[in-house]
Amino acid sequence: MEKLNQPFFIVGCGRSGTSLLRAILNNHRDIAIPTESLFITDYLKACRKKKLRELICLLIKEPEIREWGIELDENDFEKCRNLVEVIDLCHLKYADIKGKKIWGQKTPRFVRELDLLASNFPEARFIHLIRDPRAVVESLIRSNVHRSNAYFGALRWNTDVQHGLDFEEKYPDKVFRVHYEDLVKNSESTIKSILDFLKLPDYQESISAGFAGVEEYSKFYKKIHANLNRKLSTEFIDSWQERLSAEDIEIVESITRKQMLNLGYQPVTSKATTISAGKIAVLRSERFKGLLKQLFHYTWYRPRYLYRLVLRKWKLGLLGNFFRAVNY
Repeated sequence: MEKLNQPFFIVGCGRSGTSLLRAILNNHRDIAIPTESLFITDYLKACRKKKLRELICLLIKEPEIREWGIELDENDFEKCRNLVEVIDLCHLKYADIKGKKIWGQKTPRFVRELDLLASNFPEARFIHLIRDPRAVVESLIRSNVHRSNAYFGALRWNTDVQHGLDFEEKYPDKVFRVHYEDLVKNSESTIKSILDFLKLPDYQESISAGFAGVEEYSKFYKKIHANLNRKLSTEFIDSWQERLSAEDIEIVESITRKQMLNLGYQPVTSKATTISAGKIAVLRSERFKGLLKQLFHYTWYRPRYLYRLVLRKWKLGLLGNFFRAVNY
């Protein structure tokens, strides 16, 4: 298998269209992007504290690796000198079964780990996807995987987008920003620009052939990725206007207003308002109930994933940080 010197990462706030972009790019004759792989950054954080063989033994049992459809054995990594080469080899094996030669990685939450990824993959390129916060929040609320609300969804958007913008400022040559709205309205020109950035040949089938890799998602993701089985559409750009309540719109715009304007999204409310402590307490209670529903969803559809997640965090010494930074 040919080693790639320039992998790429698709990142952004969850529900910004990263799965859509993955499905489009996976139709390129050279590109293979597996399903989400949150475990990668955990191993990178622990690689200096643990022996490589110990990390490999743990990594090959990750449920997400198995969801890629590849079988791994310790002997596959005999020539790997470090963890980066291990991660590279995993992706190359995935690309190989797809008949491709270039690997990408699509895990939205990696937008919070960009410096870590850049330091370990110095030749990597990054595609930062941004979407209207009101559309993102509406999707996070509706998602049976996320179970968020207007307050926490807006905080998540603000935080994740800022991580991406900070990284853009630091490494302008490494990052290409894509707006979801451009991806669905001007898909051909947007994909061409992305491929130019990745220094790959244009390939019109990326759009015309539909989406690829959608079937790899488990039942856990069935609802949130249902629209990937439909044709590319602009209907979800403004659907938040009908689906969000006036109060939710006010909350989202009050929290994200400055960043919205900076990115060209126009608020519909006249000014930001202060959210009362009482209201925040109610929203925190709602979010806690949402977290319990998330936990049930994981337990029902991905019990092995949940078990391996906690086991991995514990064995890598990351369990404390995990509970201190529960996802919004």
